[in-house]
Amino acid sequence: MVFPYSDNKAAKVRIGGEKKFKSEGDWNASPMLFGQDKFPAGGNTIVVVEGEYDALSAYQMLGVRKVAVVSVRNGAGSALKDCKANYEYLDSFKHVVFNFDSDPSGVQAQAEASGSPSRSISGRGRIPAGCTRRGNTSKGHCA
Repeated sequence: MVFPYSDNKAAKVRIGGEKKFKSEGDWNASPMLFGQDKFPAGGNTIVVVEGEYDALSAYQMLGVRKVAVVSVRNGAGSALKDCKANYEYLDSFKHVVFNFDSDPSGVQAQAEASGSPSRSISGRGRIPAGCTRRGNTSKGHCA
């Protein structure tokens, strides 16, 4: 799966079915969030998630409501850096909602990224414990 960044100047490529990635193109050309080029600044609501698949899924769920959805570039570990690099863009929205995975690194990254003094941080989403993606849980199912 190929996830294009920065108006196709760079891409993150998922290798096989594992969580292994490589980058192609000029990855450092722009610190844009995944999907940022699809949503102009200044909208009503933006949701920031932890990964590209999460962004695609969230947009599919929320798209009819015209909600912008973007992802940090390299998962929880880069969330604070990515949000700081894109502060002006995120701050241009009336409402900013962070919704990262419920694992310890996702919870910590969400708290750090959403802890900015910006007036526009509207909330923090929460995924039920054990659910990171549909069917990916020790209980065998996430609805």
